[in-house]
Amino acid sequence: MCQSTRVDLQLLLFTIYNQARYDLVINYRAEPVPPLKEDDRKWVADLLKEKGLR
Repeated sequence: MCQSTRVDLQLLLFTIYNQARYDLVINYRAEPVPPLKEDDRKWVADLLKEKGLR
């Protein structure tokens, strides 16, 4: 008999991000490498501006 386990991925990723202190490592003001497509670049720029990171 095989049992399945549910994992809250949002909580998992949030916890890893916070415990690893990625907010101190990732420079959200720099352009990503490799560069994003134009539509994605605009979406990211708008999101970061909304969050006060740009």
